Amino acid sequence: RRAERLAAAGRISAQIPHEIRNPLNAIGLNAGLLAEELSQASAPPEALQLVAAISREVDRLNGVAEEYLRFARLPRPSLARQDLNDILASLLDFLAPELQGAGIEVSRQLAPGTLPVRADEGQLRAVFLNLLRNSREAMPPGGGRISVRTRRGEGAVEAEVADTGGGIPRGDLTRIFEPFYSTKERGTGLGLAFAQQVVKEHGGDIRCESAVGQGTTFTLRLPRAVEERTEAAAGP
Repeated sequence: RRAERLAAAGRISAQIPHEIRNPLNAIGLNAGLLAEELSQASAPPEALQLVAAISREVDRLNGVAEEYLRFARLPRPSLARQDLNDILASLLDFLAPELQGAGIEVSRQLAPGTLPVRADEGQLRAVFLNLLRNSREAMPPGGGRISVRTRRGEGAVEAEVADTGGGIPRGDLTRIFEPFYSTKERGTGLGLAFAQQVVKEHGGDIRCESAVGQGTTFTLRLPRAVEERTEAAAGP
């Protein structure tokens, strides 16, 4: 049933952007031209604000269309030996200004040494980026705390993203990975479906624990990469 839902979601995700991107581009282009005309005509500030609002919504909808296309066209992962700690550390460095600006404290608890996995670095970064931004958006206006942890398991490595946000109602927990299901007012419902699809393609699994008013924790478990033997070590 899940395979059928994903197939249907893929078809819809591929069709919708093609139907809306051309009109969106036309609206965006004409909004830009109108903004130029209004600025030259010394139009009231309210008129310029309205045109700017149109342009922002066009940009937002183009972003939604891109997310649909990414879900529909997800390629098979290009697997190579990666260090999960390195992927998370570089992503946290990249997001540091954004999270700090939102009043969010970040706790890094990365296991010592390397955590080797065979993974598509770009796809894994996209998964963790989605989880971290979900955590940021779940925080109250005053900010909160995100904890990122990694650890070793038997034949696997685990990464955990935990936040002190508002949490997810119990009734929603069973549906959060379904395509197009979202608890956000403007969510596409594809972010977590995409994350689960990527993790499963990597031979792993993702699970979520949450309590309303206490926060949410996502845990990813991925197979640990087998140590590669050199020819000299392998012997004749």
